[in-house]
Amino acid sequence: MAMKDITKLMRRGFTILGLLAVVLLVSKTPLQAQTPTDPLTMEVALAWEGHIRQNQWTEVRITLKNEGADWQGELIVRDTPNQITYRRPVELPAHSYKQYRLPIFIKDGATPTLSLEDAQGVRQEMRLPFRGYDEENRVVVNADMRGPIIGAGAQMMDTHVWLSDLTALPETPMAWDGMDVLLLNGIATADLNAAQQEALLAWVAAGGHLIIGGGPALQQTLENLAEPLHVATPGKASIVPYLPLSGMTLNKESVVTLNDVAAVILQPGAKATPLVSVEDTILAVRGGVGKGYVDVIGWDLTHAGSEVWLVDLWINDPIPAISTPLTGRAFSTGAPNLSNLLEMPYASFSKIWGLLLLFPIYVFLMGPGTLILVRRLKRPVLAWIFIPAWIVGALIILALGLSGVFSRTFPMIHEIAMINVPDAALPSRVVQGTAIYAPRAGYVNWNVSGAPRPFMGSYRLDSWYDEGAPYPIEVLLRPGDAHIQARNPLGILTWATEGLYDSPAIRSELYIAPQDGIYHVVGELWSEAGLRDVTLLLGNATYSITLTQTLPPQQTISISRPATATYSSYGYANICGSVNYVYAPYYVVPTLTPGTPAYGVPIPPGDCYLTGFIDAVPFPANNIAGFHLQESCLIYTIACPAQPQGKIEATLENVSNKTENGWVDIYTHIVYGNAPSTVLDYILPVYLHITHVEKLTIALSADPGAGTLTPPTDIAEIAVWSWEKKEWLTYAPSEKIILTGAEATQAFDPQQGVRLRFTPKGNSFQVQVLITVEGTP
Repeated sequence: MAMKDITKLMRRGFTILGLLAVVLLVSKTPLQAQTPTDPLTMEVALAWEGHIRQNQWTEVRITLKNEGADWQGELIVRDTPNQITYRRPVELPAHSYKQYRLPIFIKDGATPTLSLEDAQGVRQEMRLPFRGYDEENRVVVNADMRGPIIGAGAQMMDTHVWLSDLTALPETPMAWDGMDVLLLNGIATADLNAAQQEALLAWVAAGGHLIIGGGPALQQTLENLAEPLHVATPGKASIVPYLPLSGMTLNKESVVTLNDVAAVILQPGAKATPLVSVEDTILAVRGGVGKGYVDVIGWDLTHAGSEVWLVDLWINDPIPAISTPLTGRAFSTGAPNLSNLLEMPYASFSKIWGLLLLFPIYVFLMGPGTLILVRRLKRPVLAWIFIPAWIVGALIILALGLSGVFSRTFPMIHEIAMINVPDAALPSRVVQGTAIYAPRAGYVNWNVSGAPRPFMGSYRLDSWYDEGAPYPIEVLLRPGDAHIQARNPLGILTWATEGLYDSPAIRSELYIAPQDGIYHVVGELWSEAGLRDVTLLLGNATYSITLTQTLPPQQTISISRPATATYSSYGYANICGSVNYVYAPYYVVPTLTPGTPAYGVPIPPGDCYLTGFIDAVPFPANNIAGFHLQESCLIYTIACPAQPQGKIEATLENVSNKTENGWVDIYTHIVYGNAPSTVLDYILPVYLHITHVEKLTIALSADPGAGTLTPPTDIAEIAVWSWEKKEWLTYAPSEKIILTGAEATQAFDPQQGVRLRFTPKGNSFQVQVLITVEGTP
């Protein structure tokens, strides 16, 4: 083929390719326009920008828009690892939109998927985008429509979340547990609905820290908050030319000064204390609400120089804010111990002894009865009819009887609720565990009125002490309640429900008084509902004393119990009469921040706890037959018993876990020490508090089992730690060392007690040590 022909062919080929390209370009827009688009759209937002903690709640806010015809379907959340499915029916009229809020408990690191489905299948689907998973930092949320209040560099150890409005605040009270500090700066709260307001109040009451500011705009922030959060009343606004904050920061030595501050003068409430004052003008106030704090700041929180001072307002708060008794601040929202929950009420099986009464009749009919009948009828052949008849009749009676007995027994439902009451006027948090034993059931279904969540899975009878197996379970979420269904349960199902509860009112007036040389807890108790096993928890809740076995409803009873009857559970929270009730916030270990009392050191008298049982639960499993056993542990925050009037004399107790190079018998007060030295710590009994000590006596005596030697002969030196000078004060060995005045003040600290050091002459020593203090509260 000639070169000219080849060139012509190539030109024709390029021409054809060019025409095809033009056709494709021209047809592109019409083809896309003809592609049908889904008229149903879904937008998803997570509370706190997706920051969550391990085994805690969150809330998912879903906005659905329907630009087509009427639509019906479901919002479905699937937790595949735990085999749990949540369903929420959805109806969307044509050209409408709706918003739904789904509370979701994130169990064991699962990442659920959210889908929108109808009869034709999945319309939208996504995996929930969590952030800060298993958050260990303090989560600080600041709300200001103008921008973030606290910069990222203010405190690197905190996680900061900024909200431009308050629509994202969860309506689910438990979803607030993932957040520790909330700052509201001049932002309007008029759009907060009732559920959000109640959730905010419940969070503060359980230990949260709310900070409110805004200067002249402060009033619009306070206006629509719950009344208990109004710890101060804003007054007139003025310009403060020079506002020193020296001495107000907790961890900073530098002085913070604000210039030309537009501030609002505050009038503190009855239980609030000033944080910042200029002459006689109060500009910042702190008030306690339940177990939490509310700080009201009279100026704009974004004022230059405020940032460092604001951070110091929460620097000593525990992490998480909803904390445990060992921090000395609050009970968490932990759940009942699993072993208690799995104690199925076997003693409550319906009695079958009535059926056994028929056994002698059966034996009689099978033997002498049949013989008598056939002889009277003179027809022995009838025995072949009577005996099978007795057998069939007995089987029918036995089948009907057993089915009737066990139909009233199975399934067996054991429900234990823990109700944390910070104050009678504040919302109470409830964590309720449910165990259902339904052997050989095809499926089990029940309704609950609280927010349902998984507990510890399904347990077979041989696996109580292991992690529960996945369920599977389906939950149909409906307005006001939820329907739960489990198919073919292989063992005991454990489930949980959470929410708020209006607890019965309790009034207490308790004080410590000496009677016959022994301190007693005396006073009066009154309860709106009947309680049993009423117990007073002291100190960090590891000491308890039973006040009364029964407290009749709406009756006042007198209390007089020896304070020495307190029981120490050695590090476990002895709640509701059982050390098995371990309270931990969904198994998150709290961080002891600076300023938090260390373990083993008693906190000053402030809040104590009154516990008691009620034979009912706030969220009972409904629409399920069988035997129900229900009990609630009411944990009521009360004022600790008032201290005795005048001078107090008390014997100190050894803190065994702080003893160095030796040990102490807590019953005989005998010290077994070793060379080169033994260090001992002694503290006041948990029910007493002495602030001003006048006399400190250290008495030594011989161990009765070690002979009659004088104790000082085995000891080379006795030293007492000076909390003021931070050094040891040495004394010559003596049977009795008495410190008074400045020496006693230096040697005794109200929080940390007395620290002694014994230096033996040889390799070891044994001595009985009694330390007494005299002083006033």
